[in-house]
Amino acid sequence: LKQEVIMKNKNFKTGWLVENKLAALTHFHSNISLEDIQGVLQETTQMISNLKEPFNIIIDNRLAPIDRIFSLREFQSSSSLLNHSLLNYLIVIKPLHLTLNERQKELEISNGVKLINTDSVKSAIKIVKGVEKDIQSEKIDLTFFPDF
Repeated sequence: LKQEVIMKNKNFKTGWLVENKLAALTHFHSNISLEDIQGVLQETTQMISNLKEPFNIIIDNRLAPIDRIFSLREFQSSSSLLNHSLLNYLIVIKPLHLTLNERQKELEISNGVKLINTDSVKSAIKIVKGVEKDIQSEKIDLTFFPDF
């Protein structure tokens, strides 16, 4: 008997916006499953497994079905990936249906990782170019991110 494996279309994308310096994670729709979250973590862990230099991550949470903005400590307790010794900046694009308050816009630091929350892909790129000299002059392909 021929056995068919039906793979659900994955609802995430991971990749390098700037090779070995700026990773990005995004979703295509708000029905985000546990498998999607595990897939993101697995692919990102593979991407950074051989890095020797500091790197940054942009998490595009525009479609995330969450009801609040998470702190850096909450992110770090959910995944050891976000405690990586070479992770410099974690820039999180907030869900479209939430608003950032003044406190949530402030830089948060934990275990050497710096979190900045923002409200758009363009502002995330602007922030990372402002804090990372290596990335300032790099051309970044914004088509990585779905356009909502």
